Amino acid sequence: MAFYLRFERAGEDLYPLIRQVAAEGRVPDWNRVRYEMLQRLGYFVTESSEHFSEYVPWFIKRDRPDLIDRFNIPLDEYISRCEFQIAGWEAMRARLRTRRRASASGAPATKPTTCPLTAARATWIASWIRC
Repeated sequence: MAFYLRFERAGEDLYPLIRQVAAEGRVPDWNRVRYEMLQRLGYFVTESSEHFSEYVPWFIKRDRPDLIDRFNIPLDEYISRCEFQIAGWEAMRARLRTRRRASASGAPATKPTTCPLTAARATWIASWIRC
């Protein structure tokens, strides 16, 4: 577990802007735990809200389902992510087996599909990173 001691962009301290988001009640639903910790400790947590909530005893309590709702903690998010990854691995296995069978039968090899990392694609990937 870690905290951003400095939160800057091009030398500008972004903590005042982050605190303003909290003060104005504009905290993103998926980031409530991180903002709660900011308000209580003064620093932003590096881990996601759902991940951080697993580390500390304040947000996930057996007899307090209201906290799960209040802080919007997706308890099933990890399971969904694993199911998505497993489906991807199964699809990859099927593609590799098809290629291996084609290769063993003497069929001409197919060129693997690639997706080059262009600047536009890198920007799109980076847009999914939540800070």
